[in-house]
Amino acid sequence: MKKKIGISSKCLDGKHILMMDFDLSEGENKKKLQAEIMVKIIDIIGKYGLPDFYVFETKHGFHVVCMAKMMLKTVLKAYNDFKPLADKHHIRIGGGVCKRFILRIGGEIKPVAVVSGSNFFLWATSKAHQEFFSHFYDAPMRDQNPDESGIVVFELWE
Repeated sequence: MKKKIGISSKCLDGKHILMMDFDLSEGENKKKLQAEIMVKIIDIIGKYGLPDFYVFETKHGFHVVCMAKMMLKTVLKAYNDFKPLADKHHIRIGGGVCKRFILRIGGEIKPVAVVSGSNFFLWATSKAHQEFFSHFYDAPMRDQNPDESGIVVFELWE
């Protein structure tokens, strides 16, 4: 079986960032999916007062990331608001004491959009995740009140 690698949502302080995968369904239009994602992001920014969202194009669809550090229950509520668009098969929720989202990564990923939130100064953001996405995926990210140097944790599974 092929091994897969994923990036964990969990930060050093126990909070999480929001990461989602949106894969195209059979016969679905990529531009239409991107438009639906953008509309939903604007709705979520308004509902939760979140900072910037980053949209990355993948081979099979899109990844969406928000660097705001939140409690896991807030991340789960925001994730719920994205259903049924988000692809539950490519987000894993780890169990036990160490609950976290794991976003499968790999292949060619390119930044396609930034949806600016107006409240970025109210949220601490994960500097470790910012540095990971800006370095490995050449994503243009503005300084959004990072509060840690931290590390990004990777998970490997079959």
